[in-house]
Amino acid sequence: MKTDFIFNEKIIVVFDLEWTAWAGSFERDWSGPGELREIIQFGAVKADVTRNFAETGHFECFARPMLNPQLSDYIIGLTGITQEDIDTKGRPFAETWPEFRDFIGGDASVICCNGYDPKVLTENCEINDIDDAMEDLNFHSLRPMIVEALGAGAEPPVSAELARLFGLPDAHRGHTALGDSRAILDVLRHLQGLR
Repeated sequence: MKTDFIFNEKIIVVFDLEWTAWAGSFERDWSGPGELREIIQFGAVKADVTRNFAETGHFECFARPMLNPQLSDYIIGLTGITQEDIDTKGRPFAETWPEFRDFIGGDASVICCNGYDPKVLTENCEINDIDDAMEDLNFHSLRPMIVEALGAGAEPPVSAELARLFGLPDAHRGHTALGDSRAILDVLRHLQGLR
């Protein structure tokens, strides 16, 4: 396996997002009427690479979608996030986004994900009229490294499937932002052991 720069960092943040979705929206790339990827949950873990990716902190919160405030049955079934969670614990993206940035802080040199979550963050800044170009954040998709580790012909996996695909214990609830962040971190520990 190629050495990826992530193994040379000191502190990283691994994050995942859950966002509004409907039956078939993934296949349509959210092109159906009114389909927007509004964030409903942030999850992240901070890890010390020099200590075998030991988790040193975590972040989790619900965000209330502005344009589609009513969750679909599809996303409720997939994530287990309920309408009550959003209505009672969710706060506007304009409040949750700065809190996530504060969690990242200045000590994390790389912010990692498994996919295109930074694009969804940008979309949500635009939806909520927040002028944040995010140039100061060093996002890195781990998906190419994960696909390479899975071998030839591997499809890009969703984070909730990582434990199964790598034969690791399924220790975290899938399709939740914090659970998927921890699953990605487990894979990083596993890949570090393969180096």
